[in-house]
Amino acid sequence: MDDKSRAPHPTIILIKEHDNGSYRCQITMLEEEERFHVMASIPIKIPAERRPAVAEFIARVNGNILMGHFSINFSNGDVRCQHMTDIKGSSLSEEMVRQVLGVCSQSADKYLPGFVAVSYAGKTPKDAFEAIENDDSRRESGRPGGEESTTSQ
Repeated sequence: MDDKSRAPHPTIILIKEHDNGSYRCQITMLEEEERFHVMASIPIKIPAERRPAVAEFIARVNGNILMGHFSINFSNGDVRCQHMTDIKGSSLSEEMVRQVLGVCSQSADKYLPGFVAVSYAGKTPKDAFEAIENDDSRRESGRPGGEESTTSQ
C-alpha cells in the first residue's frame, strides 16, 4: 500500500539538528493499530546510478542496528530511517516518543557520512560502513586508534 492510499493520521513534522546534518522527522500516530511511527529523512538525494550501492550499504547498516531500519525509494532516491512502536496495552508518553525520535534521528546522523561517501565519493558500501563502525569503536574506547591497551607489571 502506498502512502497516498492511507487514511490521514495525526502527524507531527519537525527538524532535528545533529552533528552531521538536519533531518526532517515525522511522527505519526496510528490509532487503530495502536502504534506510532517515527521517520527521519536523510538530507540528500541518492543519484540513480548509486542506488544499488546505497542499497547494499543499507543492508549492512540494517544488519547492525537494534532499533528501526533504513530504506531507499528507488524511484526518487530518498532514504529514510524508520521505527514503528507498538503501544497496545500501554499509554503513549511524551518520553516514549522523545526516546524513539532520538534513536531514529541519531541513527540517521550516524550513517549520513556513509550515504554521502557511497553516493558522491565513490566509496564501496563495505568501506563506508566499516569506516563508521571503526570510528564508533575509537570513540567508545576514548582512544584515537580504538585499540585496547594493556600493561604488564
